[in-house]
Amino acid sequence: MEFEVEIAEPAEQDIEEAYLWFYEQDPNGADRWYRGLRRAIMSLRQLPRRCSIAPETRDLNREVRQLLYVRRRQMYRILYEIRGQTVFVLRLRHTARAYLDPGEIG
Repeated sequence: MEFEVEIAEPAEQDIEEAYLWFYEQDPNGADRWYRGLRRAIMSLRQLPRRCSIAPETRDLNREVRQLLYVRRRQMYRILYEIRGQTVFVLRLRHTARAYLDPGEIG
């Protein structure tokens, strides 16, 4: 069974910020990074429970999972939750940054 994937506005903003940072470093590489990230997100249509529980789950009182996306020594956590047959991508977070506060996930 395939899940639907929806990307929340805060996650879209996170993706755009990361893309712009990559674009400043390497315009061609930024496009490859972006396409790969979108493929990783869409992979959640199949077996979204395969990914680990995010540490933020403890403070949010709901199950948030994370899919790691690695490209050129940069690692990001795609944070999402599963509601019924829909995967909601909540945020994108670089692994070097602190865990999200409850107020950062809607």
